Amino acid sequence: MNTSNWHQQNAVRRNNRLRNHAAHIKGPDFILSGLMLCGRKDSPVTLAPEHRENPANKCCLACKRAADKLGL
Repeated sequence: MNTSNWHQQNAVRRNNRLRNHAAHIKGPDFILSGLMLCGRKDSPVTLAPEHRENPANKCCLACKRAADKLGL
């Protein structure tokens, strides 16, 4: 029998659904535009710029290049 509550079950489903998606870095004007550094709008998987070098995070290559160019 599953003893997890609804919130825990929903988190497990969300993590499984988004497991193979690339992580994107929020742009500096994300609050106003809602765009990631690569130009994508409202990505479900985001990442802080300082964690982009970790290969386990699977950062979007366009976001990684843009962050390197901006010096984030």
